[in-house]
Amino acid sequence: ATTTTNPSAISLGSPVVSTESLGPNPIVDFVSSKSGWIAGANGIIHTTDGGATWTNQFQMSGTQIQESQGLGFTQLQFVDSLSGWAVEKPGLILATSNGGDNWNQIAPPALASGGTPSMIDADLVNPTSGFILCAGGPCATNGQLYATSDAGKSWALEALPISARLVTETGGISAMPDISMFCFASPTIGWIAGGNGTVAAGGLEIYGTANGGKSWFGQLALKQTRLAEPVCSTSDPSVAWVLAIGNAGMSQESYSAFVTTDAGANWKPSLETYAAGAGYPPHPASSPDSNIPAEGSHNGPGSSPIQLVDTGGQSAIMIADRNATDNGSVYVAYTSDAGTSWFPNTGYSPNLGNQVGGIQTGGGVFPISASFISQSAGWILGSPIGATTQDSKVLISTVDATRTWKEVSRFAPQA
Repeated sequence: ATTTTNPSAISLGSPVVSTESLGPNPIVDFVSSKSGWIAGANGIIHTTDGGATWTNQFQMSGTQIQESQGLGFTQLQFVDSLSGWAVEKPGLILATSNGGDNWNQIAPPALASGGTPSMIDADLVNPTSGFILCAGGPCATNGQLYATSDAGKSWALEALPISARLVTETGGISAMPDISMFCFASPTIGWIAGGNGTVAAGGLEIYGTANGGKSWFGQLALKQTRLAEPVCSTSDPSVAWVLAIGNAGMSQESYSAFVTTDAGANWKPSLETYAAGAGYPPHPASSPDSNIPAEGSHNGPGSSPIQLVDTGGQSAIMIADRNATDNGSVYVAYTSDAGTSWFPNTGYSPNLGNQVGGIQTGGGVFPISASFISQSAGWILGSPIGATTQDSKVLISTVDATRTWKEVSRFAPQA
């Protein structure tokens, strides 16, 4: 059972919440100032008080834990206080329609008979509509895309871009659990990232659909790109973002962010970070390297991307760290005008104190996953500095657009 203690009575560095294991890469998702979930190596936990206390909702079996190689869940997504999906690496997809009180397995035809795909990705658009993408194993090598409009009771096999090649890191998409290869803003409008032989080596292309995946068209060709994550705005389907991750070096990664406000007809660069040892950040295939940074683009926060979060309309928040030079600092920038301007805030940091948006708490955080319910209110889940086990985690929150942060709870494995 989950045990809780009053956070105000706990000194920094002491466990607040005891869990069996959150694992190395847990995922946090909030739908309101009170209600949120964390999916980790062994299961799913839930809070109804903003993260101060937690209860177990789903416990993985020993076989499931073994099959996931200790990684557990790689995706968690709620679209309201009741409806959510969770994805576990070997192919287990769970759905809830009552806020997690009950979780039921759903599976498109390719996964219904078992087997382990090399990658799996899911996107829930609304309580009844969602998409699942899988590749390898029981799924086609180049991927299969399924759509449901009845909460997973039935599935339709949709098309994928004929020239696209799904791209994942070694070991599959689990290497970066927050990276999603596709997203849908509505049951009809969506984007997917794939490799394309017409793009220079190390390139990806973003394809768009306006008919639920029945047909696709290329929109944004990128080079110097290792992974790309489309981020959709369900509140405004004409707005979408792409977080493109480049090469890595010296414990840093180059990255860029691109945005469209007309459903993909036009894309513009918005953020670019040139990390030492990692080379040029991702940029359009038609643009020479010497044009970095692109006109209208801004320097991104930190030097290793963590997550780009849509916060509704033309607003978004970029979270990064700078693990080559800072001992557990979270860097945050936010925009309210589709990336025309960004306001950088140095987040939770033991080294920088009360600089812009920073607070000194006596301990820093290596960010893993973030969830924002608005431009002002959000949570970041990460590993505390000096943790003696990868299972130790800390949850911090902000209510003032990342200007200040507070520690909400700490997690430690059960003794």
